[in-house]
Amino acid sequence: MTGVNSPKSTLYHWFNNSSKKLLLDFRPLHKHYTCRIIPSVCIPFTDLKKHLFELPPKSLPFAVLEPHDNVGITQKLLIDQGWNVPWVFVEGEELWEVGRELGILEETGDGPNNEFKNRLRWTLFQPSPFLMRTIDHIEESLKHLTSNHVVNCLDIACGNGRDSVWLSSRQTIDWRITSVDAMSGALDRTRQLASDLDVLFKIQTIHAKIMIDGSVKKYEEFPLLSQTSMKNGDSVSKMIKSRPKFDNIPEKEIEFLNKKYDLVISIRFLRREFLSNMANLVKPRGFLLVSTFVNDGKHTYKNPRSNSHRLELGELAAIFRKEFEIINDEIELIEDGRPRTTKTFLPQHRFFTAHYMKQTAYQNSYYPETLPQPTTSSSSRPSQSAPQAAQALPGTFPTARNTYHPQPPLQQSSEPSLPHYHQPTTAHPHPPPAHPPTSPPLTPFPPDMNGSAPRTRPDVANGLLKKEMYEYKAPWPVYGLDWSKRPGEKSFRLALGSFLEEFSNKLQIITLAELAYDDYVRTPNADFVKIAETDHHYPITKVLWEPFRGGLNTPDLLATAGDHLRLWEITDEIVNASNTIGANSHTGFRQKKLIHKSILTNTKADFNAPLTSFDWNEVDPTLAVTSSIDTTCTVWNVETRQAKTQLIAHDKEVYDVAFATGSTDVFASVGADGSVRMFDLRALEHSTIIYETVMPHPSQVNASNQTQSSALLRLCFNKIEPQYLATFHMDSTDVQILDVRVPGVPVAELRGHSSTVNCVNWAPNHRGYLCSGGDDSQVLVWDINNMSMSHNNVNRYNQDPILAYKAANEICQLSWSCKCPDWVAIGFGNIVQALRV
Repeated sequence: MTGVNSPKSTLYHWFNNSSKKLLLDFRPLHKHYTCRIIPSVCIPFTDLKKHLFELPPKSLPFAVLEPHDNVGITQKLLIDQGWNVPWVFVEGEELWEVGRELGILEETGDGPNNEFKNRLRWTLFQPSPFLMRTIDHIEESLKHLTSNHVVNCLDIACGNGRDSVWLSSRQTIDWRITSVDAMSGALDRTRQLASDLDVLFKIQTIHAKIMIDGSVKKYEEFPLLSQTSMKNGDSVSKMIKSRPKFDNIPEKEIEFLNKKYDLVISIRFLRREFLSNMANLVKPRGFLLVSTFVNDGKHTYKNPRSNSHRLELGELAAIFRKEFEIINDEIELIEDGRPRTTKTFLPQHRFFTAHYMKQTAYQNSYYPETLPQPTTSSSSRPSQSAPQAAQALPGTFPTARNTYHPQPPLQQSSEPSLPHYHQPTTAHPHPPPAHPPTSPPLTPFPPDMNGSAPRTRPDVANGLLKKEMYEYKAPWPVYGLDWSKRPGEKSFRLALGSFLEEFSNKLQIITLAELAYDDYVRTPNADFVKIAETDHHYPITKVLWEPFRGGLNTPDLLATAGDHLRLWEITDEIVNASNTIGANSHTGFRQKKLIHKSILTNTKADFNAPLTSFDWNEVDPTLAVTSSIDTTCTVWNVETRQAKTQLIAHDKEVYDVAFATGSTDVFASVGADGSVRMFDLRALEHSTIIYETVMPHPSQVNASNQTQSSALLRLCFNKIEPQYLATFHMDSTDVQILDVRVPGVPVAELRGHSSTVNCVNWAPNHRGYLCSGGDDSQVLVWDINNMSMSHNNVNRYNQDPILAYKAANEICQLSWSCKCPDWVAIGFGNIVQALRV
C-alpha cells in the first residue's frame, strides 16, 4: 500500500493507475459537500457498518478518504472484511493542494454549485434498474388520471434515497414522494441529495420502522446521528445511547399508513407480515412495484443469508393475485449474481404480462462494466430455506417466522403433532446436487442413542411429556437459548434472549404449560408459558443457567453476555408485572421475580468492549470465562465479582470460549484469526494452538461456491470425552472435529449442511452424538463413533448424519438438555421448538 503520509504520490498513483477512479469518502456529509475529490462517494463513518453489503465487489480495488480523527480505523475494518484498499487518503490541506493540481478537487463552500447538482451519476446508489425500465409505462398511465399531473409515491425502506430522489427529479410529471426508513442516517442522506438537486420540497421523510409482526412504529423527533460529530473523548457507547426512541403513537395516527398513493415501491426490503398491508396503500388505479430477493433454486446466497429476507418462487404473486393484476413479472440477476424477483401490480384487473430474465446483470456506476454471467439451469426448484442473516453478523438474525412449513412426512403419523423427521438430505460439497434426494421419513421415535434399551426419562417426562415437539412463539427474534440445569419440574424451563438492534431487548423464562401451576398469562393451546421476563437493553449474545450445585435452597441463577456479564436470579416469589412489551403483553399479570444480581465488569477500563460469548464452569460454578471483540478472554469469580485473570487470547476478535469438560483450569477459544487456542490457568505464560485455518487458494471454494472465511465462530467440547471438540468457520457448511491430542488437522469433517452452519452442541449423555443447525433450516444429528477418524486428509469427511429435522426457517441457535437428554431446543426467527430426539 502506498504510504498514507505521502498524499501527493498516493493521489497521483490512484489517479493514474485506477481505471475506475472509485473513491469512498468516509467523512461527515457536510464536509463532503463542502470540499471533495471528484468523482467520490460519501458514506459517513458512523453509517459504514450498516452499508457494508452495498459496497463495491471485493475484487474491485478502490481508494478511501478518512477523517483525520479516524485514521486507519476504516481501512482496517474494510481489509478485515476482505475488501481491497490500496489507496488511503487523509483529509487536510496538503491533500486538497494535490487535488487542485490534478484538477479533481471540487470546493463549493456552504452551498453546492450547479455543476455538482447535476452530478447524480456520482452518487453511490443508482436508481433501481427495474424502476427505470418500468417508469415510462407507469407515468403514461398515471398522466390520464390527474388533471394537474401531480402524482404521489410511497417509497418503503427508501434507504439512501436513490429511487425517491431520482423520481422527484423527473420532468415528465410532478412526483411528490413520501420516503420511509428506519435509519436516521439514510434519511439524512436522502434529504441532502434532494437538496443538492433542488427537489427537497417534493420529498417528505418519515422516520419509522416496520416491525417483524408487520406493525409500524414511528420514531420520536431526534437529531439525526449523521448530523452529529464525535468530539474528543466521546465514546462509541455515548453515540449509541443517543439513538432515537419509538414514539408511542397509534398506527392510525402515522400519516403514511392513512393515505393512498399512485405508486408504492418497495426495493430490496421484505417484511412478510407487512406485504398484505401494501395493497391498502395503493389507489384504485395506482401501481405497486415490489423488487426483492428470491430463492430460485439455482443460486447460493451470501447476503441476505436470512430466509426471512428472501421470497420463494410464486409467493409474491400468490399474495397479491386476488387484488391486483400482475403487469410485469421478472427474475433478474443483479450486479453480484444474486437472483431477485421484480413485479409490478396494477389494481382494477386491466392486463397481465410476465417476463422472466435469468441472465441479465445490471451494474451500478462503480461496478466493472463487464461481469461474468452466472450460468443458470432451466430447472427451477424452491430453495431449502438456505439467514442473512439474518450474519449476521452481526446483526442480521431472522426477524420473522417463515410462512413456509417443513414438508409433511410421506407416511401419515398417528399423532399430527409429531415433528417431521426425515432422512438427512446429503449436501455434497463438490458440487452440491441440483436436486437432493428425498427419502421416506425416519420414525419419530429413533432408537436409543446408546443403541440399547428404551431410553429412560426423568420423572417430569414420564407422565407429562407425551408429545414429540413443543413450540413457543416469542414476540421478538430469539438468539440466546439454554435449558435449565435443575432437576425435576424445573428441568423443562428455557431461558431465551432477544437480539434486536435497539435498546429494547428482553430476557425471558418459559416453561411447559402443564408444569406451570401459578396464575400466569396463558395462550389457548400453547405449549409453553412465560413465567418471567425482564429488560436487558443490549442484545444478548449468550445466556446460560448456572450448573446445578445440589440442594433445594441454592439460588436459581443464570447469566447473560452482551455489554457485560450479568448475573440474574429467578425466585419463587410471584409478583404482578406491568408495562411488558410483546405480542402477549398484559398489564398486571403474574410472573416470577427475576432479580438482577450483579454486573461483572472491568472497573479500571473507561470502556468495556462487547462480549461475544462466555462459559460457566460445570465443576466449579464460581468460575466463568468471557470472550470479547477486543481480543481478550477474562476468567471471573462470579461470587466475588472479581476478575481472576485477563489475557490477550487472539490476534483479532474472540468469538467463543469454553471450559474443557471436567477441568477448572483448561479452556479454549476461537476467533477471527482462524485459530483454536487452549489455555491453562496454571501456566498462562504460553498457549497451545491446536488448530489453525489454512486459507484456501482463491480458486478453491466450499460447497456453496463461496470462499471460506478463516474466522472460526463457535466451539464446543465433547461432554464425555473432553479430548474432542467441534468448531466451524464463518460462512461454512462444514463442521470440524478436533482431537486436542493431535493438533493441526481435524480428525473428522461433517459435510451434511447445504448452507452456513450456525451452531453445534454435543449430547450430554453420549460420547458420540453431535447436533448441528444451519441456514438450510436443518438440524442434523451425527454419530462420530461410526466415523473413520483420521489424522490425515484421507477418509475424514462424513456426509451421513443419522437424523435430520427440517424447520420452517434457518436455525440460529440450539441447546441440548443435560437434565432431559432426550430433548433438543432450537431457535429460528421468533420460534423456539423443543424436539424429542
